[in-house]
Amino acid sequence: MLKKFPLYPILFSIFPVLSLAGYNIDEISLDVIWRPLLTSLLIGAVLLGFAKWIFRDWGRAALAVSITIVLFFIYGQVYNLLEDVTFGDMSLFRHRTLLPLFGMLLLLALVFVARRGNRSNPSPYWLNLLSIVLLVYPSFQIVANVLQQWSADRALNSSYSQVVE
Repeated sequence: MLKKFPLYPILFSIFPVLSLAGYNIDEISLDVIWRPLLTSLLIGAVLLGFAKWIFRDWGRAALAVSITIVLFFIYGQVYNLLEDVTFGDMSLFRHRTLLPLFGMLLLLALVFVARRGNRSNPSPYWLNLLSIVLLVYPSFQIVANVLQQWSADRALNSSYSQVVE
């Protein structure tokens, strides 16, 4: 399955949610992860299906969706990085300038993907593997925290039952 079907756009779409949850797992409840995770998963799958309908090729569709997802999720980080860049008293990178820049970048990337044609579509194996590797660390953080909380709750219940007896 990893060698034939491009899963990486869908996995790339859930990476930011899992990464943010893994980083902030001590501050959030595990219940709040599900809605954004399912929303990102659904949007990634719908975009992949729509791109497959437009490009009529899984390889080009997956590449186009991956580029779109990456640009979508890095926009805020780039904006925060460039927000304070000024020329004189004028801020150069506001939403009104950065958003069209990202739009043109996305358009150029999609035109490149569309013109690429059926020339040597590489196997999606490596990008699928990369997306799985990206998900390992945040998933490990979340699972480790859940196990740690479960162990603490179990110890607390054990000590509480000893006090009651």
